[in-house]
Amino acid sequence: MASYVLYIVTGAVLALMAARHLLALRRALPKPNEAARPGLPHAMEGKGAHWAERALCGAIFLFGLWMMLTAGLLLIAGLLHSLWS
Repeated sequence: MASYVLYIVTGAVLALMAARHLLALRRALPKPNEAARPGLPHAMEGKGAHWAERALCGAIFLFGLWMMLTAGLLLIAGLLHSLWS
């Protein structure tokens, strides 16, 4: 049972950290219509790779939510099983 609580807390921390980073990225990056089309030197420096950072943060956020949901359901199932056994 304690491991399920640990998984819930870990998932919550992952989701919170990813959500905060996604919000920070949203505020820091320029709007698509404001930015000029980047050239090759811009891409070589990795400045145009914000879409990859957003995708990774989104995946971490979804994994944290999935981890919380799964561990929460398993915790509830374990508690109900222990009550009726």
